[in-house]
Amino acid sequence: MSIPFNFPDPEPRILLVDDDRHMRLFLKARLAFLGAGLTVAVDGVEGLAAMAGEQPHLILSDAVMPRMDGFEFCRRVKENPAWANIPFALITSLTQSLRERALQAGADDYLAKAENDLIFRIRTRYLLALGMRGLPQDSGLEIPPTVLVVSRSRAVQTQLFTHLSKDGIQVTGISTTAEVQDQLRARGADALIIDLEQGPDTLEVLLGNLGNQPEFASLPILALASKAEEAHLAALELQITDVLGKPLDGPESRHRVGLLMKFARG
Repeated sequence: MSIPFNFPDPEPRILLVDDDRHMRLFLKARLAFLGAGLTVAVDGVEGLAAMAGEQPHLILSDAVMPRMDGFEFCRRVKENPAWANIPFALITSLTQSLRERALQAGADDYLAKAENDLIFRIRTRYLLALGMRGLPQDSGLEIPPTVLVVSRSRAVQTQLFTHLSKDGIQVTGISTTAEVQDQLRARGADALIIDLEQGPDTLEVLLGNLGNQPEFASLPILALASKAEEAHLAALELQITDVLGKPLDGPESRHRVGLLMKFARG
């Protein structure tokens, strides 16, 4: 799904919470491409005070801060029904324990402070778009969600089936992009997962074709990328919704696709 640089009215708004002045300036510069209004707070206490005014469409918060850290700030936000549908992402060093603590606190996502520039742009644009439409609190999974996986690797297809079936997500795997449109028409899907091993040129043509067809234009697209393949994201930046790293990690796969399902069905 192509997510635009220019969001419709009302003007998108982001709340950025970080106690480090240099990091605030750094993140402010990184977020400038979104053209969103930016409110800044130095800790969770100031963040809660800012929330009492004009509500943001996205909250980005550091994890470790004085007075009130990002985990407690997140819990306070998510406990308030008026704020619970605002996407909240913790920005921190992404150790497994911190990722787990972020989700336990109710965070919708997490970002590394030193995140790859392309992935940072893709993910913050995606989260802001999710906030503009309102994050659904009920993911609406009474009808089993489905994803179509395009990868030549049988191991990748099997791993995703194993990871996602734990959440009731049905996975159909195919090996080539030539089968995508026929499979989507025959089976349908809530999201498309594409492996960058297919090659950026091939995927650019495929996603361009899908984007030009009304029945597929709103289909969320998750790209599978190894570190070596991340450079290929530049050609696809405006055509994909999110990125999942390879080699695949079970909890991360479930998190990324689970959030994508909220976006697809919100």
